[in-house]
Amino acid sequence: LSGASRYPQHNGRLSQPHLIERVAELLGPARQWSATQLNDYGVCGFRFFAGRLLALESLIEPEIGMDAAQFGTVNHAILEQTYRYFQERELPIVPGNRELALEQLDRAADEILADAPAKYGFRPSATWAEQQQVIRRRLRALVAQDFDASPLTKLTGTNVDRVPYRLEATFGHFTGSDRAVPVSLDLGGEAGSLRLRGFIDRIDRVDDRLYIIDYKSGSTKIDLKEMAEGRNFQMMVYLTAARALMDSSDEPLRVAGGLFWHIGSREASGALDVSAGEPDEVAMARHHLAEFIPAARRGDFATHANRPQQGRCVSYCEYSQLCRIGNQRRA
Repeated sequence: LSGASRYPQHNGRLSQPHLIERVAELLGPARQWSATQLNDYGVCGFRFFAGRLLALESLIEPEIGMDAAQFGTVNHAILEQTYRYFQERELPIVPGNRELALEQLDRAADEILADAPAKYGFRPSATWAEQQQVIRRRLRALVAQDFDASPLTKLTGTNVDRVPYRLEATFGHFTGSDRAVPVSLDLGGEAGSLRLRGFIDRIDRVDDRLYIIDYKSGSTKIDLKEMAEGRNFQMMVYLTAARALMDSSDEPLRVAGGLFWHIGSREASGALDVSAGEPDEVAMARHHLAEFIPAARRGDFATHANRPQQGRCVSYCEYSQLCRIGNQRRA
């Protein structure tokens, strides 16, 4: 941060030894990191500090209807139940099974949308009936595309059968769960090994290869440069976790790649092929994390945007009122 020397007491770097010691303990080898936590620090150290260590939350006025998180959860639940039918029966994702898939999606939507307000904790708005139709229409279009001309075929090839292998695959340690597989990411040096936790939306199998699909409710594409420049580590985390899942099983399968699939636009982004080895983007992401983690443990949470645009790190930040960059922009 260019102005750090002018504002040493406010630049996001801790100076009191007992606070740095406490931070080092909180972010030490025992911590379990999610991809979102790593992304937060990659975008801005202060964002991570405010949200993950101070646990500051936005004061949001209660609203009628679903918020973005609930909307995404409902979409994921319907897709999971739809593809669970094919996973349990080992049915391939091919054009001949498209109508069957749409039938299963309709049944899943009927069941999940019926009690969604009570289950996911929101009050239906006056347009709830129309919202349900939008959800159904978008998911039907997505599933139809998957069974006809999936964007995943650019990674897997066109003349191969694909079947759902894992759905909502849990990794890391969760309270009350005995299903999760421990996963670690070895960064070497001072950073050491990170314990990871999370969920993978879907893993498809093509012969002896596995491909990761992560659904996104938003339409903003995630370019591979986001990984290379240290702002998004999600796919790298999922690839690491998928390999650990395979190491814990007896099946001779190898992780070959993955992508993000945007539900609204039905477009893919961030497609990554690792079948021939680790791409440069993954190696660069590891390098960034090897620097980020020791810096965080030293109490370095400088308000420094990884890629500022129009004075902002990201399009929306709940900590903009506390942010030096945001305050400078307003001034």
